[in-house]
Amino acid sequence: MTKLKIALLMSTAAFGFASAQSPARVTASTLKVTQVTENGKTVEKLVDASKGVLPGDTLEMKQRLDNLSEGKLTGVRLTMPIPAAVTFLSQQCSMTGVKTQYSTDAHQYDPKTRAIINVNAKKFADAAALTKTVIVKENGADVKKEVNATPADYTAVRWQLPDLAARQPVECSIRVKVK
Repeated sequence: MTKLKIALLMSTAAFGFASAQSPARVTASTLKVTQVTENGKTVEKLVDASKGVLPGDTLEMKQRLDNLSEGKLTGVRLTMPIPAAVTFLSQQCSMTGVKTQYSTDAHQYDPKTRAIINVNAKKFADAAALTKTVIVKENGADVKKEVNATPADYTAVRWQLPDLAARQPVECSIRVKVK
């Protein structure tokens, strides 16, 4: 994968606040998940992904939010788009009480040019409630149907965080596989 694509993968952090006056810092990183042997045991190591990745590699895309204020932050949401070059595997967040939602509408393609025409997710839902529209043939005609979405269909993840205390950090991440 080219350095440009890695740069795009590393710059996918977004966040929002109910109160815009509270100072916070969000940093994003993309790490390659590797397996190494230490003391006769296979262990997982995370290494800098900017040196290159290949199809089939697993990446961990992280967002760290630091509350730099002396007060609590409320209504904080972290959103991470899932690039079209990868497939979603899993997510995690370092604090309890987080509500995680997913989207399938962030990648909309122009069928003629095969270019992405929209990269902003608009609809988020719990995994169990998430659907997608597919076109199937019925009696020779194309018919649109709503079906349950699978994790491979996810195009963005959003974490709605509980209140963050003064100076409290939180780290959320997703694991993806390079297509």
